[in-house]
Amino acid sequence: MKNAGVYFAYNILLFLTLPLLIPYLLWRVIAGKETTESLLTKLGRYASEKPPKGGIWIHAVSVGEVNAAAPLAELLASRLKRPVIFSVSTRTGMAIAKKRLGGKVFLTWFPLDFPFSVSLALARFSPSVAVVLETEIWPNFIYGASYSGVKCVVVNGRISDRSFGRYKTLRWFVSAILGKMELLLMQSQGDAERAVALGADKGRVRVVGNVKFDLPALEPSGKAVAMENFGVPAGTTVVVFASTHPGEEEIFLDTARKLSAGRERLFFVVAPRHVERAPDVCRLCGKFGFNPVVRSSGKKCGVGEILVLDTMGELARLYEAADVAVMGGSFVRHGGQNPLEASAWGAPVVFGPHMENFREISQKLTDAGGAMRAADKEELLTTIDEWLARPEKGREAGEKGRETVVGNRGALEKTAKCLEELLDGI
Repeated sequence: MKNAGVYFAYNILLFLTLPLLIPYLLWRVIAGKETTESLLTKLGRYASEKPPKGGIWIHAVSVGEVNAAAPLAELLASRLKRPVIFSVSTRTGMAIAKKRLGGKVFLTWFPLDFPFSVSLALARFSPSVAVVLETEIWPNFIYGASYSGVKCVVVNGRISDRSFGRYKTLRWFVSAILGKMELLLMQSQGDAERAVALGADKGRVRVVGNVKFDLPALEPSGKAVAMENFGVPAGTTVVVFASTHPGEEEIFLDTARKLSAGRERLFFVVAPRHVERAPDVCRLCGKFGFNPVVRSSGKKCGVGEILVLDTMGELARLYEAADVAVMGGSFVRHGGQNPLEASAWGAPVVFGPHMENFREISQKLTDAGGAMRAADKEELLTTIDEWLARPEKGREAGEKGRETVVGNRGALEKTAKCLEELLDGI
């Protein structure tokens, strides 16, 4: 099928799903996941302020992608004479972007992938280069940008085993999109080979590594100070259940209850991936015999209580207080959450069997001895119990994880240079 036919078929499908999309978009506004302003912007109705033109447009969907792309945006903004436009799709992503990048780049909402909204967005910003993260590829945006002469680039590209299987069945469609990309900067050789197998031009695919290893180093305050800042009781051993998802909190809280038996100075933190779920997590804590204290209350915690992190952007700093970090999203079929922030602080990490979204990262950490993969809740309990019984083993694993993070840095600089070279040729 010719490329034009591919996009025609895609837009026919969009048109057919409008009866479902319109109520869904309205529901997002009512539910507080979207504001009227953000939705109108995504549909092409922009504020009157004059936007920058001819720059580089970087798109990061939500919190994880923003954290990965923000250092790249900062680096390019400091080096380039062109403006940097940075777009997001979610309210949580915008909150983090404002905190990280406010005043450094031009922040906006990414358009919904309708032909008219994409056309209005591209006409407004007239970028020279458009950058999308990982596998976040929107057909109308890529097609419209390429048609307008914009160079499209995939940064930190990855294609998981599960995604590859799905994409292969739609190769006729995926190859048309990948064929519009000027550069595909992939995380690993395996990701690069999958991209080529799906139709990407081999000459445009490069392996540069994973920019998530280049997370900015936070100024250490010391474990005792970090514990005090978060209201964690002094002298306790801290286990953080990080970025948890529905269906996991029960596993983690049951594990916490069993670990607490016979241990008086053990303290737990639960950080739900979506902070709006904090009330649900608090109710679960009560069912497992824990008294929850939400971070936003500002209260100091006592031994036997459990801290529920219901604030945005603090998890990375909290890891400084952690003796063990358990990664959420990995004990349900979500694909895992990023363990690098925990490892960067030297916390030993344990995750479940589902780390497909961080396949390369999790493999590097386990190979180095900086993390353990638990097949189920029984292995999770055994692993944490061993690190608590032999804290020197936990500290050794944490140090190996920290060394792995440091040893794999460099992708950010390689990515920036590739983009600079591309811009120089325009």
